[in-house]
Amino acid sequence: MSGVCGVIYNEKHRKASQDLVAKMYNSISNSRRNARTFVHSNIALGGTSHNSSRTDDSSPQVVFEGEIYNLKEINQLLNGNGYESPYHDEPDAIASLYQEYGLDCLKKLRGIFALALWDSARQMLLLATDSFGIMPLNYFFDHEKFIFASKIKGILQCKISPELNHKAILQYLNFTTIPTPAAIFKHIYKLPPGHMLILRNGQTTIRQYWDMEYPELSNSDEYTCAAKLREKIRESVKIHLNYDHLENIGAFLSGGTDSSTVVGMLAEISRKKVKTFSIGFSEERYNETEYARITARHFDTEHYEYFVTPRDVLTFIPMLIKEYDEPFGNSSVIPTYYCARMAKEQGVDVLFAGDGGDELFAGNDRYRTDKIFSLYQGVPHICRNRLVEPILFNLPFQPSLIASARKYVSRSNIPNPRRFFSYGYLLSTDIQEIFTAEFLNTVPQDSLLELPEMYYANVNASSDLNRLLYIDVKMTLTDNDLPKVTRISDFAGVRVRYPLLDQQLAEFTGTIPSHFKLYGFKLRYIFKKALSDFLPDEVLKKKKHGFGLPVSLWLKTDTNLSAFARDTLLSCKCIQRGYFKKKAIENLFAKHGDDRTAYYGDIIWLFLILELWHKEYLDR
Repeated sequence: MSGVCGVIYNEKHRKASQDLVAKMYNSISNSRRNARTFVHSNIALGGTSHNSSRTDDSSPQVVFEGEIYNLKEINQLLNGNGYESPYHDEPDAIASLYQEYGLDCLKKLRGIFALALWDSARQMLLLATDSFGIMPLNYFFDHEKFIFASKIKGILQCKISPELNHKAILQYLNFTTIPTPAAIFKHIYKLPPGHMLILRNGQTTIRQYWDMEYPELSNSDEYTCAAKLREKIRESVKIHLNYDHLENIGAFLSGGTDSSTVVGMLAEISRKKVKTFSIGFSEERYNETEYARITARHFDTEHYEYFVTPRDVLTFIPMLIKEYDEPFGNSSVIPTYYCARMAKEQGVDVLFAGDGGDELFAGNDRYRTDKIFSLYQGVPHICRNRLVEPILFNLPFQPSLIASARKYVSRSNIPNPRRFFSYGYLLSTDIQEIFTAEFLNTVPQDSLLELPEMYYANVNASSDLNRLLYIDVKMTLTDNDLPKVTRISDFAGVRVRYPLLDQQLAEFTGTIPSHFKLYGFKLRYIFKKALSDFLPDEVLKKKKHGFGLPVSLWLKTDTNLSAFARDTLLSCKCIQRGYFKKKAIENLFAKHGDDRTAYYGDIIWLFLILELWHKEYLDR
């Protein structure tokens, strides 16, 4: 990913600089390609490619990063409307689509992209991101200028003086990343997925052109639905595979149903050996290489493995902090990097990934957990309020069974989406014990869940499950999983494609009745039904594991990693920032030492990444 960038000065007599936009591009690009630029008067745009055939400044100018998979259909559409030239280049096609359809041109793109279009006739700038925000865009706007870039570090090249966003620090510690549209700096924002930004006459307008919806078809039967789903998945893999007929492709293979399905479809469609790449750990409960090997044998792939160690973590941390210009706390970015690097070493240019399956088909265990809690709400209100709860909470004794029942009832009475997020560290802990009073005075404390509550309330969905899936599409995918895989793979020199996140496939999943996704307590029921005779039985029956890093365990067992975390978080510099109480950090380490789960170790990792980010981006 090289990205796009640009700057527009509000004063038309102020000239834009080609040197500045080239500098912005170089700061966001991991490739050696030079920026393709458009500079005119007070505007400068830069990107991987632009519509160079349009030399007339009055024509729409487009800079673009990404892949448009339906370029052939766009050519046919434009030719039917009198456009004669076949478009082999996305920016040219987008410029012509815009001239023909205006802002509705975005609805005709099937692919992943970040783009900027300058319409000189209307003196208007258009920015847009793809449906799931796979290609991100950030922007900054003040009374002097409008700046945008695929990475925040591109914006920082324009000598602005950003102020730290303390609210974003709270959000990061609660969600492991800073959710869109906020950023770590005030006055810098992320453009949400499926949105466009229009800048005209010094005013910005943000509009949504696509959204995930859930118009469940109640008359669907599971056999027809499963057959359609399988065909939709196959069609998506095929269009992603045939986009530019690359020879050097491979696939992430975790051993789960999503990556195994993508690998199987690639093998079936391409009819050649697929290179697959897996990460393992010597710690057995974190290691899934056995299932990856089963899939590799089943589809006869050329399989490669790499086992990550604590030493790899310490080696990679400096690269992680420099590559992500915001605090990014998803520790599985580390095995993702080593997997992508291994693929690059084997000559792979493009990796196929299975991301999106959990959020589209209900593959995470917390959907099942939430359904268990929701069962209590099915008990008649009068029975709950006048019988069950008065007896349960007024018993004079408290054996373990009664205590567990009280916890269950208390949590089930929390309305969603608060119940869904109630296990979060900042939501289950008194934050007065964690943060200093000075820090808390700078942030609104009741705003942690304002985004998920907005998504939950506004989504076009009738079932609670689909509302929760929608939240995860917006937050877990856009802000966490996709930046993890896309950005770090690009850093390793590999591009990524996500066939399960094809817009047409995603729209179809919205029509699937929610009880086919979570059938009783069976996760991703319809997905497994669709692939029941395609995937190995062992993969279909395995329990959900996830692509995790045993960082919590290593913070206990590896003396170097443990000492590094303690020295960093208990340093005078860290405490003097005035965010956290030293006692709170000491308590975290103490609780982590006594706890058998990964919970407190994962929290320590979040604090560690936050402090290292400060050292890299602020202290310097």
